[in-house]
Amino acid sequence: MIIYMRSKFLKSTVSVAIPAHNEEANIVNLLESIVNQKITTFKLEGVFITNDGSTDNTVDEIKKYTDKYNIIQLVDDGKRTGKATRLNNFYEMINSDILVSFDADVVLSHRRVLENIVAAFDERKIGLVGGYDEPVEPSNWVERMCTTWIYVWDHIRTNLDNPNCVHNHMGRISASRRDLYKQIRYEPDIVDDDPYLYFKARELGFDFKFAPGAKVYYRVPSNLSDFFRQFARSITAKHRVADRLGEWIYEDHSVSFFDKLKALWLVFKREPIYLPVSVIFNVAQRIYMKLFYSEDFSKGVWIQSGSTKRPVIREK
Repeated sequence: MIIYMRSKFLKSTVSVAIPAHNEEANIVNLLESIVNQKITTFKLEGVFITNDGSTDNTVDEIKKYTDKYNIIQLVDDGKRTGKATRLNNFYEMINSDILVSFDADVVLSHRRVLENIVAAFDERKIGLVGGYDEPVEPSNWVERMCTTWIYVWDHIRTNLDNPNCVHNHMGRISASRRDLYKQIRYEPDIVDDDPYLYFKARELGFDFKFAPGAKVYYRVPSNLSDFFRQFARSITAKHRVADRLGEWIYEDHSVSFFDKLKALWLVFKREPIYLPVSVIFNVAQRIYMKLFYSEDFSKGVWIQSGSTKRPVIREK
């Protein structure tokens, strides 16, 4: 009872974790959006960044902030081990009530993103919270084709009867309660950390909550090579997770035909030219996936989509 009363009145402690590999183009934008966060409802204990064997100027860009802000800490062992191993490192070294992880190629959309995440942990059983990720405005036809299909899924996932599902847990912005993240350890070859973490949380008895007010911006592929590679990895993710955790996970992936049809119609009214283009390329994507796609994830790394690593400009 005493412990409960203390936890009720004390502010939650929060740490931010960012694995980074060759992120020189955007890492400063992300850090700028973090240091400008409003911090009134929680205590920020640290912003931890691991340099995962970058070969560009990522470390130099990060040091501009570690030299200026004591709360930002860089871990640089010179190794390339992959995101799964870096997340394990964070889970071991951090002991905050809540751990918030961001991909390094995003930007927080407003100054209360962290507060929105913390507020979502309003029940003890909620162990995992996911934010909303939104692509920036497209600059060429490939990006517009990609974002058009994302608009379809956005309509579906944000209007489900129960939005607290796997479709709303994205690795770009994720937060775990200490009771959960201290129980999680990824095998090095787990590259689908977002669905895996969601289903492990459920398996361990925790609930998930979607926090749409916690929004980040990101870039979609701007060339077809990156599009085919990135979307194929995304499409096949649930099958790799099912191989590890069991076919029961497919139940949470199911979306009704009516919801899909409604989303297609709404997006068609908005993008009457690019929706058919997007559908055609998504069919082509599945053909490519079956005939040509293969990636070796045994070492926990994958081929990066270079066109998504450009600077993300935050809305004012």
